[in-house]
Amino acid sequence: MGPGVSAALASARARHLRDVRYDLSLDVTASDSATGRVVITFERRASTAHDVLLDFRGRALLALDVNGTAVDVRDSATWNGHHIRLRARSLRAGRNRVEARFVTPIAASGAAIIRSRDQSDGRTYLYTLLVPSDANLLFPCFDQPDLKARVTLTLTVPPDWRALANGAVAADDSSAARRIVRFVETPPLSTYLVAFAAGPWAVATRTASIRPGEPAIPVSLWVRQSRAAEAEVDTLLVMNARALAWLGDWFGVPYPFGKYDALLAPAFPFGGMEHPGAVFYNEQSFIYRERPTRTQLLGRQATTYHEVAHQWFGDYVTMRWFDDLWLKEGFATYMAAKMQAALEPGGDAWRTFYLRNKPVAYATDLTMGTTPIWQQLGNLDQAKSNYGPIVYNKAPALLRQLEFVVGAPAFQRGVRALLASRAFGNATWRDLLAAVGQAAGRDLSAWGAQWMLRPGMPVLETSLALRNGRIARLLLSQRPAQPALSGTAP
Repeated sequence: MGPGVSAALASARARHLRDVRYDLSLDVTASDSATGRVVITFERRASTAHDVLLDFRGRALLALDVNGTAVDVRDSATWNGHHIRLRARSLRAGRNRVEARFVTPIAASGAAIIRSRDQSDGRTYLYTLLVPSDANLLFPCFDQPDLKARVTLTLTVPPDWRALANGAVAADDSSAARRIVRFVETPPLSTYLVAFAAGPWAVATRTASIRPGEPAIPVSLWVRQSRAAEAEVDTLLVMNARALAWLGDWFGVPYPFGKYDALLAPAFPFGGMEHPGAVFYNEQSFIYRERPTRTQLLGRQATTYHEVAHQWFGDYVTMRWFDDLWLKEGFATYMAAKMQAALEPGGDAWRTFYLRNKPVAYATDLTMGTTPIWQQLGNLDQAKSNYGPIVYNKAPALLRQLEFVVGAPAFQRGVRALLASRAFGNATWRDLLAAVGQAAGRDLSAWGAQWMLRPGMPVLETSLALRNGRIARLLLSQRPAQPALSGTAP
C-alpha cells in the first residue's frame, strides 16, 4: 500500500472495523524524538477475511504484537514506512488487540510534535499539530475521521513541566527525574483531533457555569511564562466561556467534553485549532505588544468563537471524509458571526461577515480554477489542497443563504436534529440538508446539488431589443459557468 490513506482504504476500514480505542504512552523528555507505546483494540466483522492496515510514518517501528503474537517489524511487508500490515491470519472476528512500540520525531517544524524554544528565557515548549493527516506521523492508528476512537494518553515529561491533553488529568506522579501525567479516556475522537502540549506553561483556571442546571466546568488559559504578564487572562477566559454557553444553548447540546483548555501556542501556523477540550490559538494574534485596534480585537473574538463552535461542528459531529471539510469550517465561521451579532449588537457583525467572506469567495469563484464546495478527495495526503476560500469564505455564505431559504427556526431545528442523531459520530452534506429539509418540510436535494456540486459563479446575460429608439424588450438569462461534478457525491 502506497503513501497516504486512500478514500477506498478508508471506506473499507469503516465498513469492517468499529469500537476503536487507543491507549497511548509517550516519553517526550528527549529533545529530538519521542518514544512511544500504543495498545490498539478494535472490533472486526466476522465476515472480513482481509488484512488490516494501520497507518504509521514515524521515525521507527520498534516492536509489534498482534493478539499476543510478536511480529517481525524488520520485514518490509509488515511496515513499509507508511502502513503496518496486520495479517488476516493473526486477527480474529470480534475483539483484537495490537501493541506497538515506536519512535516519532520532535522538531521545530514538519513533525507531529512541534518544539518551540523561547528566545527570551531559553525555555522549551511542545505541542502537537496533527490536522489534517499527521496523526499517523505521531503514532500507529487508523487515520481517518470516520473511525473515531476513545483515547487514553500518558505523557512522561521533565519534572518541572505541565501537560494538557483532550481529557482531564487523571493522575500526576512526579519524581526528581521525571513527571508522568495520565489523562482520562476521551469520548470518541477523530485522530486528527488528538492533541497534547507540554512545557513550563503558566496556567490560569476559572470555574465557569456553562448552562443553568449543568455542572460548572474548569476553563483554563495556558501561556508561556515569558508572555503570561501580557496576556489578558480574564478577558480571554470570559470570551471562551461565553462562547461555550451561547453555543450550547443555540445547539441544544451542552458542551460535551468535560473541561476546556485554551493554549496560546508560540509560532502556531494557523489562527487556531479546535481539538476537543484543548483548543490551541496563535499566540501572536491573542497577545498584543501595542494597543490593539478594534479590527484586531474583533478578529481575536471571531477566531475564538470559530474554534469554540468547532467543539460541536467538527468535534462532536465530524465530517465523514475531508471532501466535506466545508461542513466544519463553514459552520464554525457562520456560527461565529451569529454569536458576534447576538453578543455584540453594536459590532456590525454581519457587515464584517460580508466584507471578510463574500468578496474573497466571489473573486475565487470567478476563476477557472475554482472548485465546488464539496471537493472530491482521493487520498488524505491531498487534504491540505481542499483548504481555501471556497471552504472558508463561500461555505459560510452558503449557510447564511440556507437559513434564509428555510427560515431561522427551521434551520436551527434541523441543525439540532443532526447533532442529536450523530452525537460523537460523522455526517455528510447530504445528512445536513436532509435534517434541515425535514425540519422545514421541503426537499433540499436539488438546491444542494446546485450549490454543493457546481463550481463557479452563474453567468448573467442580457438581450436588448429596440424599436423606434425605445426599449421593446429586455431579456435577462442565467446559466452556470461550469458543469456540476459528474457522478454522485456521497
